[in-house]
Amino acid sequence: LRGALARFIGEALDPTDLLVVMKPLDSLLTIRLTEEREAALASIERFEGRKGEYEPRNAYERNFIAGTPARIEAARTQVALSALNALAIHLGTAGAGRKALVVVSEGLARPERRRGEFMPTLEAVARSANRVNVAVYTIDPRSGPAPDESTSQALRALASETNGQSL
Repeated sequence: LRGALARFIGEALDPTDLLVVMKPLDSLLTIRLTEEREAALASIERFEGRKGEYEPRNAYERNFIAGTPARIEAARTQVALSALNALAIHLGTAGAGRKALVVVSEGLARPERRRGEFMPTLEAVARSANRVNVAVYTIDPRSGPAPDESTSQALRALASETNGQSL
């Protein structure tokens, strides 16, 4: 996947296209759209999958993303959805024209809605992206069929609802 993303940046993007590589816990305050490819490629080289790994790696995870594997997965999904929603809105400030948001994920579970909770859902991410003219393209790095088809289906729906594609 790292090689494919590097080729995409090197071959499919125009030299004047702006890009940013963001992970779910990155702050929007540090996000800068840029033509600089080296920082994006370095960030891609540091990608690490965490699916099925629940040991906290930092204080935030230790304090806020803890409990059973199911609770950790739910918290991770919520962090990812919040980051996607915020990044889609942020991309909307990048000027006129269609923007593309490429999401690399093994899938997202649809989080349960709780009364009084106002956290983003997949539907909210799609609405935000459409409102600011952002197409979402999803890439599932797994080579075989997904063990839980519903998680992949959610990403395909997000891509479809924003006139993007699921790859």
